[in-house]
Amino acid sequence: ATKYVLRVIVWNTYDVKLEEADIFGDEMSDIYVRAMLEGVKESEQSTDTHYRSLNGEGNFNWRFVLPFEFLEAEEKIVVRDQAGLFTTAETQSLYPPRLKLQLWDDDLISRDDQLGETT
Repeated sequence: ATKYVLRVIVWNTYDVKLEEADIFGDEMSDIYVRAMLEGVKESEQSTDTHYRSLNGEGNFNWRFVLPFEFLEAEEKIVVRDQAGLFTTAETQSLYPPRLKLQLWDDDLISRDDQLGETT
């Protein structure tokens, strides 16, 4: 397997669904973006949060750096994991190379709301 690094830049978002309302009744969302390679738990990363977006726009200028191993013969991403808690043996799983981007609304008290996703 060959080691690679995928770099993804998130500049802006627009037309984001406004999920919440402030104390004055204005619709708003606290927007952030998550990126991950499917099957690679360690690759999950998030941008900072664009607070109080009143028009569905978010400005980030955020760079994701996602290292991975790629097996060219199989055209799959290689994920290595420890076989068990009390062993040094290693397992290897293969996943299709897919980048997943998710758009979220950050909530202070309740769970964050997922606003969208693309693969």
